[in-house]
Amino acid sequence: MKILLYCNGGSKNHGCEAITRTVVGILSDADIKIVSTTPEIEAEHKFGTSSLCEFKEFKLGGKFFLPEIIINKISRTIIGKNIIKPHYKKQFNEVYRDAQVCISLGGDNYCYGDASWIAYRNKELVENNKKLVLWGCSIEENVINRAEIKKDLQRYDLILARESLTYDALIKAGIHKNTKLVPDPAFTLAKTEVNLPELFIENNVVGINVSPLVQSLQNSENDIVLKNYINLIDFIIKETDMNVALIPHVVIEKNDDRTPLAVLYHHFKDTNRVMYINEDASLNAQELKYVISKCRFFVGARTHATIAAYSQQVPTLVLGYSIKALGIAKDIFGSHEDYVVPVQNLKLKNELIEAFKNIMNKEDEILKHYESFMPEYIEKVNSGKQIFLNCFRVESK
Repeated sequence: MKILLYCNGGSKNHGCEAITRTVVGILSDADIKIVSTTPEIEAEHKFGTSSLCEFKEFKLGGKFFLPEIIINKISRTIIGKNIIKPHYKKQFNEVYRDAQVCISLGGDNYCYGDASWIAYRNKELVENNKKLVLWGCSIEENVINRAEIKKDLQRYDLILARESLTYDALIKAGIHKNTKLVPDPAFTLAKTEVNLPELFIENNVVGINVSPLVQSLQNSENDIVLKNYINLIDFIIKETDMNVALIPHVVIEKNDDRTPLAVLYHHFKDTNRVMYINEDASLNAQELKYVISKCRFFVGARTHATIAAYSQQVPTLVLGYSIKALGIAKDIFGSHEDYVVPVQNLKLKNELIEAFKNIMNKEDEILKHYESFMPEYIEKVNSGKQIFLNCFRVESK
């Protein structure tokens, strides 16, 4: 059988890289040939994923011409969605034609604005007799219940929700044909050792991740997100003996974690307590996971940076912006309270400090919980393999 991994970003988003690596690994001993789309082939070479399977370049949203871009911009302003759809025919024939099963790895593609490009692509796949899988998804309940989204979700032959809030919402909406609950595949990502900076005192460093995305989702004009991070780092330096490691996890133009992290670094560099990891964007997902594994605590906005921390049993505080952060924390701890700070609710400049103090105070409790809970939770990821193989009657080698 030949399968295609599609609707996933390239490896400049190391969460996307982590998903690709782990899904390919999970299915590696099955009688399957894997091809993956990527928006940028060069990124796959740079970060070492090109050796995992065959990659074909394919832009996520399809190509638009200038008049169409202008028309769609106007239509989104007036009716909230594009009226001109992407041009797929040529790319479809080149990229999708030989695959029997297409696995959508864009776990939160339905969370950001207009998802009609996914629906049009899926419609074309089904019309060409492809089987569809949505692997590792998180989707808000109000999004699931939109008529056009629900119709598209019903096209999938198998849906693997990565956390229970999404799973429950899918079942409640009647999308229960082969809908299963399986943790995000990136929990099984291997780590690769790298040299750490001199300032990196193992198990006495707080890893910090922030993204332009969470900044954009906070409606405050005075950038309360960055102020919270500045105050948090100031607290760590003045009130603890821990150092701080700034760790970008997405390095895509216009959505680059290094943009806000550079501001933080320049604010604190003279303290000699703050270090900038991966400033040159040279580390891949496995190497970043190694760095995160050596932290004592982690405070992060990118979902797969926090998954790297959770899976390595690092006490973690999430600055969350969607159902995925809430659902993953709930499944791990029984509740997302105390473990996720919703970015949209940030009002005061010291809220991250107070939430971080709580994580510090519960350090031993969290570590004890991880020790008993996390191995079995991570093992559940592998259940996705058997579910997939059973669904499509594929034999292991």
